[in-house]
Amino acid sequence: MAGAEVDLLDLIEVFAGKATVTDLAQHYGLSALQPFDLIYGQDLADPGTAEALRQTVRRFKPLLTLVAWNCTEHSLFNQNMNYSHRMDELHARRDEQRPTGCPWQ
Repeated sequence: MAGAEVDLLDLIEVFAGKATVTDLAQHYGLSALQPFDLIYGQDLADPGTAEALRQTVRRFKPLLTLVAWNCTEHSLFNQNMNYSHRMDELHARRDEQRPTGCPWQ
């Protein structure tokens, strides 16, 4: 038995935070999948959750996958000011937050 027909979907937010774009989508006549973020119950550090995201994107083929990477540890401000004398600590923090790969490839 084949799956149900799916209409064209406009977007999905990943690392969505408050999911402002998802919330506003309907206002602009756009459709959105449920956002993926820890606050919505999806821990993307978990390989199973990352695979679920990959499968979701493959299945629904949204026109836009909006990924809001957490860039706090990668800001120039942190590099030039906060950690300028502790670069080894900054590099360790960056390594902790480094994505394990693009889950939807």
